[in-house]
Amino acid sequence: MRAVLLREAGMDKLVVGEMDRPKTSRGEVLIEVKCAGLNPVDWKLAGGGMKEWVWPHVPGVDVAGVVAQVGDEVDGIEVDDRVMLHGDIRMQGGLAEFVVGKAHAVSLIPEGVSFEQAAAVPCAGETALLALDRKVGMVEGATVLVQAGAGGVGGFAIQIAKMGGMKVITTCSSGNVEYVKGLGADEVIDYTKEDVSERVKALTGGKGVDVVLDTLGGDAGKAALEMIGFGGHVAHVVGVADASGVNGFVKGYSQHAITLGGAYLSGDYDAQCALAEMGETLLELVAAGTLDPMVSEVVELDGAIDGLVRLSEGHVRGKIVVKIGD
Repeated sequence: MRAVLLREAGMDKLVVGEMDRPKTSRGEVLIEVKCAGLNPVDWKLAGGGMKEWVWPHVPGVDVAGVVAQVGDEVDGIEVDDRVMLHGDIRMQGGLAEFVVGKAHAVSLIPEGVSFEQAAAVPCAGETALLALDRKVGMVEGATVLVQAGAGGVGGFAIQIAKMGGMKVITTCSSGNVEYVKGLGADEVIDYTKEDVSERVKALTGGKGVDVVLDTLGGDAGKAALEMIGFGGHVAHVVGVADASGVNGFVKGYSQHAITLGGAYLSGDYDAQCALAEMGETLLELVAAGTLDPMVSEVVELDGAIDGLVRLSEGHVRGKIVVKIGD
């Protein structure tokens, strides 16, 4: 089968080539991939690799396709079912014509949702839903700051927060201001022209926001702790920020580590089932027309490497999807 391959770690080592079709084990399904979604985790892992990987390795955690084969001890999934999967980062990924996944982590794609739309949902959409709904808990009227609202996680977070009745402040560059407003942002901070912390202070009357979704990490993650009000929450997508120097007694804050991959790495079966549940929740919203999967570009398999490179450079709006099957 054709696939994007890594024979060793390094973004410059990515090639399109041929490899054997994967085989299912107990509790798994073989998916004929129709589309795959590109995510920051794909290029980050490609650059460093994982000790569990078998070489050559296929990157790509998000796929949508058709079940081609069902392994032993699988219930509720049948051949020809249309499915979506956020896969285990230790296993061979979905930038290939076929991929194997754990059956209990698979979401069924409802009628009216295309493979392109479904492939854009898992990593970014489930991350946003996990952070805002399952970790923090959306409160009507509460204020949330969504960092990098034009990105995948940020874009889903804006829409999900608005559905939960929250007031949404987001950051983006000048060229994306109207785009994030279209997703539902109430207030937009152009980080190229404004001081984010000062603008948040002004918008909240000096109180600070109730929630920050930290999609940037580093200094931005630590700054998020200073922008929340008393009892506020910071949900960190790319590593929990160092809180030294932040007065916890005054802030009374909570920090949340948001990780989908941990559901697999921890071996927690229920957490893996939750991936399927969150996926189906999001797909139903897409089917209803209330959630935009934000597919900004569809490329062929030969264009996947360039897509990953551009994603690694930042400033990709929405989601890039790779079309693999007919």
